[in-house]
Amino acid sequence: MTKKITLLILVLFITTLGFAQQMNPEHHPLVRDGKKHFPVEAKYEHFHTMHYILSGNNHLKSSPKNFKDVETNKQTLDSLIYYDRDTSTSQWTNSDKYEYTYDANESLTLLIRYKWNDSTSRWTNSNKYEYTYDTNKTLRLKIVYDWDDSTSQWTNSDKYEYTYDANENLELIIGNKWNDSTSQWVIYKKDEYTYDTNGYLTTVITYYYSTNSSQWFSYFKYDYIYDANGYLLSRICYYWNTNTSQWTSFWKAEFTYDENGNQTSRTTYDRHNNNGQWSVIWKDEYNYDLSVNTSDLIMPYWNYNFSSNKLLGFVRYIWDATTNNLVKLEKDTLFYSEDNAGVSESFNENVILYPNPASNTLSIKFTGNSGRAVFELFDMQGRKLVSQEVSTKEQINLNHLSSGSYIYTISIDGNKKSGELIKR
Repeated sequence: MTKKITLLILVLFITTLGFAQQMNPEHHPLVRDGKKHFPVEAKYEHFHTMHYILSGNNHLKSSPKNFKDVETNKQTLDSLIYYDRDTSTSQWTNSDKYEYTYDANESLTLLIRYKWNDSTSRWTNSNKYEYTYDTNKTLRLKIVYDWDDSTSQWTNSDKYEYTYDANENLELIIGNKWNDSTSQWVIYKKDEYTYDTNGYLTTVITYYYSTNSSQWFSYFKYDYIYDANGYLLSRICYYWNTNTSQWTSFWKAEFTYDENGNQTSRTTYDRHNNNGQWSVIWKDEYNYDLSVNTSDLIMPYWNYNFSSNKLLGFVRYIWDATTNNLVKLEKDTLFYSEDNAGVSESFNENVILYPNPASNTLSIKFTGNSGRAVFELFDMQGRKLVSQEVSTKEQINLNHLSSGSYIYTISIDGNKKSGELIKR
């Protein structure tokens, strides 16, 4: 049987659009200070919406059940890290981290987002997401919390309710905002999904609710266009123009693929108001290990299944109007680790790596029948840098490593624990 491996995806995270009031196009929320501001989904489309997945042949299809594939001995996504590029030093720096918890059905139940604090060199709480499923393991509810530093508590932020059609396709999401004054949830938006006869996603329309008129008004529309083979070619975003009562396109993404069906690039464009021409905003380029098929990988619920082979990562370039060139902005790197299935909570709790962040040395505290552990350390490209057998509290030398983030694994008596190590 082909060995399964887990991928720890280091990707950009989607946040939720804020509440918007109805207004004329010239005062549209997308246009502020004379500049266009794109919906969050537009920037982070490769990590799009969490509401649907890409099938093996790149059709956008609904994810009707729990948003994580269910298979015996499947492995889970443990954590996710996003890096910004420091243009002054040309170094990659920590930005966001996400940790995931699943139930016995392998459904995601908890996601916690952290922000990197440069002053303390530690991750700090930012947001929390809780997911609830029905007896059929279908996602029905998501609640979002914000971290309040002043009280050191989680506070209500957003609530999303999910509805499906008779074919188990996601058809409606109702969004609510928490009102601190009334201590109640207040409805503010909804997303409606449309599919073709083959079950491929063709349109998503976002509406916002006006408390003044007690009516819904159109806000965004997303159209999905495929080629004859069913590959997604483009995704076009429109806003509702209240002056003309028409949808007006302002943003789009175009996709290319290799001969194996792997998505190789995604180019994003903005439409200029003055001449109606499309201009490049940024471009993502993806690279793969063609020796490994996606059937040998375990993907998270927002699936990177726009490929046939193992995705290694991507680099994002942004258009520099000064030089008229694409310049490197940010990156994702995917780290793949072996199966951690069957590892007990007590094992993870009893194996402690310290200090973390570390400077020149670190140690591992553990108990085990053999009294020995195997410590391995990888860079964010998956290259093994350290492989060492150690006893409990034995020091490990890190002097040869540069400052940055690494992935470690600790193997003891057939059990394995993995995580992130920060080297100062």
